[in-house]
Amino acid sequence: MKIYYVTKNKYKLAHAIEYTKRFGVDIEQYQTDIPEIQAPTVYEVVTHKALRAWDDLKRPLIVSDSGWEIPSLGGFPGPYMHEINNWFSPEDFLALMRDKKERTIILNHYIAVVLGGKVKIFTEQSRGRFINQPRGEGSALDQVVVMGESHKTIAENTNAGNVSADGQAIWKEVVEYILNNN
Repeated sequence: MKIYYVTKNKYKLAHAIEYTKRFGVDIEQYQTDIPEIQAPTVYEVVTHKALRAWDDLKRPLIVSDSGWEIPSLGGFPGPYMHEINNWFSPEDFLALMRDKKERTIILNHYIAVVLGGKVKIFTEQSRGRFINQPRGEGSALDQVVVMGESHKTIAENTNAGNVSADGQAIWKEVVEYILNNN
């Protein structure tokens, strides 16, 4: 089955193709400019993006978005990560975490599948932690966070072309839904 992934992010696209190709789901990239609403939750943002993408394409599609929560900072930055990553340097994140004993960060990943105009949202959480020095090339946060049991930052793994094990469970659910509702 062919489904469109509405994204400009080549890494998101590569991960999606990696996770779904063995199940016979053919993902094709669809690029469009959908204004991202400011909302208090990533769930609301991804739902809005999915419906707007459906209005443009009117074909089976996937939209995804993520939000980061830092428990020791009251859940900051939540759905505002895109803007924060543009404003903050790796050192800014490290300064915020300097005196924090709890260095956990949580990635809330949302994938919206739209079939026949109906939106179904899938969610997954992954845990990571802040390190003490930036490593790798990439976004500010990617340079200072390691996920799961990894000892490499997100940036180092991306630079090396490693596909994260995080996200495989959610993609399995997405594929099952697509195949069972086609």
